[in-house]
Amino acid sequence: NVASLVHRAAADLPADAARTLADASPPEYSWRLVEHTDHAEKPAPFTLSSNKRDKPAKQPPHFKKFPLRPEQQRSLGWMLRQEASEERFEEEEVAEAVLGALRWRAEGKATRQVLVR
Repeated sequence: NVASLVHRAAADLPADAARTLADASPPEYSWRLVEHTDHAEKPAPFTLSSNKRDKPAKQPPHFKKFPLRPEQQRSLGWMLRQEASEERFEEEEVAEAVLGALRWRAEGKATRQVLVR
């Protein structure tokens, strides 16, 4: 039942009511029917990106005894830019049901854009 799959996916979206719902767009729903396979794809390798090219923040004035190191200033600059940004993060949940005899998989998806601070 497609409606049931979509409702299950929507129910799994995070419910941080006070913050998330005020800063979230209404959910969008979709579904699809695909050929089912038991073969799981290998995930892409995990990598961490360097902050060497990030613009550093100014030294906080109250950090007199222990000033921030250059890499800490770059990280602080990144954090301040993240907090000032209006860019939204897409939350996505998928519920699925498999009909093995026909090798079908039905997927119901719920997504919403959330302003994360």
